Amino acid sequence: MATTIERVRLTEPRQAVEAIPYLLGFHPSESLVVLGLRDGRVAVALRVDLDSPEDLLRDAARTLLRHSITAGLLVIWTAQPDVEVAAISGPILRLWERDGFLVPAVLVTDGTVLHSENGVQRLNFTDTPLAAPAVAAGTHPLPSRDALVESIEGEPATDPTARQATATDWLTAATAFHADPAATLPDEATASLLNSLDGPDRLLRDRVLASLVGGEDAVVPAVVPAALVTYLARRARPRDAGIHCLQATSALLAGSSIVAHAALDRVHVEHSLTVLLRQMTDLGTPPQAVAAVLVQVANEAGPLA
Repeated sequence: MATTIERVRLTEPRQAVEAIPYLLGFHPSESLVVLGLRDGRVAVALRVDLDSPEDLLRDAARTLLRHSITAGLLVIWTAQPDVEVAAISGPILRLWERDGFLVPAVLVTDGTVLHSENGVQRLNFTDTPLAAPAVAAGTHPLPSRDALVESIEGEPATDPTARQATATDWLTAATAFHADPAATLPDEATASLLNSLDGPDRLLRDRVLASLVGGEDAVVPAVVPAALVTYLARRARPRDAGIHCLQATSALLAGSSIVAHAALDRVHVEHSLTVLLRQMTDLGTPPQAVAAVLVQVANEAGPLA
């Protein structure tokens, strides 16, 4: 999610399951969802395919430990009536139990009802403590992961020969999207911003990256808003690697490794930035750590303004 949602306390497992689509950004299917809890609150949500190899499941377990969580909740999301719960949850449970990690429950759902020690409970994704604040923040879960991937794709800008944008051009566009997150730009302006991220001026690219970080608790907004990044990513061409790296960075700052993975899947050029972003995404780097890296970039590159 690119927008901050006020903290919401979830008091029972059913509410935690109903919150998952809002935490991931889409309704999962045939998935193992792992919720990392810290002080009774969901600190991080991670999803892997049910048929993932055992080493990937163990990697997922280790990833959550990096977020300093104190307990975990496993949710098997499947339409299979005879799913093998022990086989799926075993690799994670064994690793966590070895470290004395608390796992209060392993839950099973098909997306309509929840099976737990409390019996069978019907799920309602529109009447959950997280639904109202999520809608108020302008977010809503999409029906599937494919729909989420499609949401970051759009009609490419049609001016590949446009000049490369300057810092002033970026600030002008940022101001427009701060005022109206649904704003649009002319094709020439869009293409020039895209071109500048893949041009020879790496200093400008680094300044734009660093400008994704806002002040503490979002009191001071980021210079470059997430809405502008999303708009540009939807107008990108196949060769525009820079904007997809920018979107992946924005997603990591928002705690959405799902969107970060989807953005990086569109990058077909490997360089130091893409390698770093892939590493941070695969490791489940917390948003605070990503922000710390960008602060260091800002100290070296200087401000965009």
